Amino acid sequence: ATGCADFQAYYQNLMNNVDGLILPTTILAARPIDLNSGGLVDLNGEEVDAFSTYIKHTEYAAVAQSPGISIPAGVTADGLPIGIEIDAKQGDDRRLLAIAERVGKVLANTPRPPITYAAGQTLLAALPMVVLAALAAIF
Repeated sequence: ATGCADFQAYYQNLMNNVDGLILPTTILAARPIDLNSGGLVDLNGEEVDAFSTYIKHTEYAAVAQSPGISIPAGVTADGLPIGIEIDAKQGDDRRLLAIAERVGKVLANTPRPPITYAAGQTLLAALPMVVLAALAAIF
């Protein structure tokens, strides 16, 4: 429990110094999971647990008891969805929803090609340009 409380304090301190956090909802794009693989997915050439890999970005706000929301940000070349996670500090739920609504409207009206990345690589390299274009249109 102490580790959780320490993380919550760290996260809230971080959030007091920024307006929010924007990151890919999941570290990998959606993909079929081979049920015979034992729930493993390829991440940068290494077989890792699918569940813990996919929740990696969404668990920070959850553990810190802070609001977070995921909104659509595009699709892969295969047409699978990609989202962005927006997190805020505790108590900023309404502000978070307002930001997500504004970002969502911009993303919905911004033509963009499918987000491409090499199989097994993370979305961190592919997504920033989409997010930056949306934020530039808002602010």
